[in-house]
Amino acid sequence: MVVYVKYNQGRKAQYRIVTSIIKENGLLYSRKEAELPEGEVFLESLISNYELLGRAGLSFALAKPSKKEKSIYFEFADGQSLDSLLFKEIQNSDKDSVRKIFQLYKELMDKIPLKEDYLDDKFMNYFGEVVRKKYECMQIGCIDLIMDNIFINNGKYQLIDYEWVFNFTLPMKFVYFRTILNSYNKYDDYNIGKILPINETLRLFEINDSDAKNFLKYEYNFQTKVSKEECMINYEEYLEKYKKIGLSSFGDKYDLITEELDKVKRDNEKKEGEINKLSFEVSARNNEITFMKNTKIWRLRMAIVKMKKTFFGAD
Repeated sequence: MVVYVKYNQGRKAQYRIVTSIIKENGLLYSRKEAELPEGEVFLESLISNYELLGRAGLSFALAKPSKKEKSIYFEFADGQSLDSLLFKEIQNSDKDSVRKIFQLYKELMDKIPLKEDYLDDKFMNYFGEVVRKKYECMQIGCIDLIMDNIFINNGKYQLIDYEWVFNFTLPMKFVYFRTILNSYNKYDDYNIGKILPINETLRLFEINDSDAKNFLKYEYNFQTKVSKEECMINYEEYLEKYKKIGLSSFGDKYDLITEELDKVKRDNEKKEGEINKLSFEVSARNNEITFMKNTKIWRLRMAIVKMKKTFFGAD
């Protein structure tokens, strides 16, 4: 039984994978299939990625793939993703707790063995021209080390998805940058940038402005390589979108709407109070009238009025 399906419609044909969550014999699995024949080679690379990453010295487990016909299966991970933990703290608007999730992620990644190195031609084939600079690098690169893909269960971590693995050096700070970019893009409308400004998070990962500029260019070049042309915008527009990350006005609009609703509520409560006051006054007057009608003076008055009508006619 298929529980969930995700397509990569924006990718070029050779990179398009269909990911499904399925239930078989009471167990959940993640199943990946090539959407088009051109994507079968990329799908097959998931098996070699598992073997390659196994030599990267990761401090957490990898979801093990198994091939069945033209599909790759992964047993569904128990526990919660770091991304879900992050989202919970964003919903609580707790700055310190949001920072702690990023710190937890960084401490986990910091256990990966790194080596200072220059970026080579293999890197440039995917990420474009580079600056001549040494970085602390993973020797086996993986750009899928984002919070969405890392699950924790009973204190143990597991990487559940690793489509993009490279047999060349990759700057660890670039991996961090992609994670930050992904989280801030994803939760922009939830005011993550107001809770914890993106510049503070970049500083937490020791990413300076120069590195951020270079990494953004690398990310753009990568997206250009794997995405359909009609899905891409020019770099200037891409840069402008980056500058606006964390500056969503959604929260301000929400605050204004909430304030307006509170005002309407207060006005309604005031009107309701006035109506209740008038109702009380009317009730009091009715009680007075009832009391008067029951007095001897009132009964005598009504008798005189009746006699006048009998002997002298109506006015």
